Amino acid sequence: MNNGYLTDQGYIKVIKPKEHPNKGRYIFLHRLVMEKKIGRYLTPIERVHHIDGNKQNNNPDNLQLFKNQSEHGKGIAKEQRKYLKLWEGKWLYREYINRKRPYSDIAKELKCNEGTVRNALKIRNIPMRRYTLTEESIKARIKGAEIRGQQLKNRRRS
Repeated sequence: MNNGYLTDQGYIKVIKPKEHPNKGRYIFLHRLVMEKKIGRYLTPIERVHHIDGNKQNNNPDNLQLFKNQSEHGKGIAKEQRKYLKLWEGKWLYREYINRKRPYSDIAKELKCNEGTVRNALKIRNIPMRRYTLTEESIKARIKGAEIRGQQLKNRRRS
């Protein structure tokens, strides 16, 4: 990041555009992205929320605007708070490393996609395992082997 930096809270700050009314040299990147999305400058009390909980994911589709802090607190549904497990505390490390759960199972529990979990592992510098067998994948392998075995028997009979 040549023109910005990462804050202690995990947000990205960049040098603000010259025409921007914000005071100071730097501005939060998520606020700039939201301003571009809605076509106007944000007021100081408006809040931008990262839907997936990743403060570095400033994709416009991942940002939600609230008119103030109170509305922000009320507006974040419990369903959206599921992502906080990925970004705060040691929950992800404990589940993935200590309990050896595959990221696909973690994604199912949180009702998010596997890419979100992989991204969280990467950002938190949690080493990815090369391959993890789940109960579902073991059952699928056994079923596939049984089918292939039946196909071989049928070919031999023919």
